[in-house]
Amino acid sequence: MASLVYELSLPGPHTVMRGDLGLIGLPGVVFTPRSGRDLPAIAFGHGWLQPPLRYHGLLR
Repeated sequence: MASLVYELSLPGPHTVMRGDLGLIGLPGVVFTPRSGRDLPAIAFGHGWLQPPLRYHGLLR
């Protein structure tokens, strides 16, 4: 179990792009893989409960 937790805490193999939702009037950040196939969906930090900067490490 400890090795799985460690493995999941490491950054993934894909380059991650970040976008600012402020451009559309909503505070927050969008994260998405730069390219590839069969990759996870976009994840975002909306900033309603925590500032978006608190999400950066988790979402990368």
